[in-house]
Amino acid sequence: MKYLKLLFLFVVTFSIISCSDDDEADQPIDATTLIGTWDMTSLASVLALKTTLEGSEVTIGGISTGENIDFTITFTETEYTVNGTYDVVTVGTLNGEDVSTETESLEFMNESGSYTLNNNTIEFQNGVLIEDNTDFEIDDPGLEQLTVSFTNNGQNLTLSQDVDTVTEEEGVPISFVFESDIQFTRQ
Repeated sequence: MKYLKLLFLFVVTFSIISCSDDDEADQPIDATTLIGTWDMTSLASVLALKTTLEGSEVTIGGISTGENIDFTITFTETEYTVNGTYDVVTVGTLNGEDVSTETESLEFMNESGSYTLNNNTIEFQNGVLIEDNTDFEIDDPGLEQLTVSFTNNGQNLTLSQDVDTVTEEEGVPISFVFESDIQFTRQ
């Protein structure tokens, strides 16, 4: 059960991150392209934790989607502000079987922080987009960085994350895979 709790905490913690396979993702992006207010249109993430316990392979996973989305993010040259609400519906799995469905309602009111943008990689500091509130530690710089891409002549924004690493919890090696998609449309 501890691993299911960890799964849920990770999905909620990283639920505002996203993924895209668009061809435009390879184009360098500067802060002026990002500046403005963006409405969230969709959210999807997948998490898988794999380990061996007492000689048996165990896979704990989850698929999360955003619902009831009324959420914006506003970027200036170096800072961002988030406002609004959305629900994260997570279907938890154990060895491929659905074991739970949980809904978490998230609310953000004028919460802000700073960010740095380097080519297509954005890193959020001091803020609400990446906030680890668990005891489960993963030492991977990919958890702090997101890929930025634009489509539709700069009218659609995608923040993406794809992390595949191995960590250890209480002496047990755990394979950690996390992919997440979030889409925004420019206001």
